Amino acid sequence: MNRAVTNLIENSMKFKKPTEPLCMILEVVVVDDLVEIVIKDNGQGISDLQLPYVFDHFYRGEEARTSTTGGSGLGLAIVKQIVEKHNGHVKIQSKLHYGTTVTIVLGKA
Repeated sequence: MNRAVTNLIENSMKFKKPTEPLCMILEVVVVDDLVEIVIKDNGQGISDLQLPYVFDHFYRGEEARTSTTGGSGLGLAIVKQIVEKHNGHVKIQSKLHYGTTVTIVLGKA
């Protein structure tokens, strides 16, 4: 799970807006018998067209294909795989130019 959270934090840092400081919020919320790990940022965000594909292996959105950010397109796919191995699921919400929220939902231990 450490790798999953680290990947999400690294993505936030990698895709921050160049014109403003990165603001990242990490929350852990308990809802009934579930634990939600929520990571929010004010980064570049992801377009509605790209959002359905971000957890696919090797997917890199057009805006992410720069020589400065690099990456293999595996970070979010690895997050999803790790979370599912822990019998959880991951959700993502994003608005282009306004930021992204990723929520990891796991059963309470």
